[in-house]
Amino acid sequence: MMRLIDLPDANDAAAIFEFAMTFNGYEYFGSFGAAATAASSGDRSNLTLLRNELFFVARASRQGDDDQLIDLYRELMPLFAERCEADTRISDLHIPSSADGGSDDRCSVTAIRPIDVEDWIDRWLARIRES
Repeated sequence: MMRLIDLPDANDAAAIFEFAMTFNGYEYFGSFGAAATAASSGDRSNLTLLRNELFFVARASRQGDDDQLIDLYRELMPLFAERCEADTRISDLHIPSSADGGSDDRCSVTAIRPIDVEDWIDRWLARIRES
């Protein structure tokens, strides 16, 4: 699972490239063509697609010796952060059961509200400033 702390600084080109290369889109999608199709689809609905798009542009930026990777990472950073936050909230959810001393396996579950992106970005930036 990816965590917020795993995201590189938006000004560290080497760290961004290293981060992008932690995912191999060619291997995941089975071929260069399939990875390219997924990367250019515009679909950013999940972490795999985000990572593939970044991976694909990292490869192209290295070949073209340009800053497209940095620009794309800055564009995708809030989406990566949102996915990390959502994954963390869901994985930290604990539902008590009879196994941990609860009265039975039935309990109420509180729905997790969708993230207000602007509020989340403000909180995320505050965390960065604190560290």
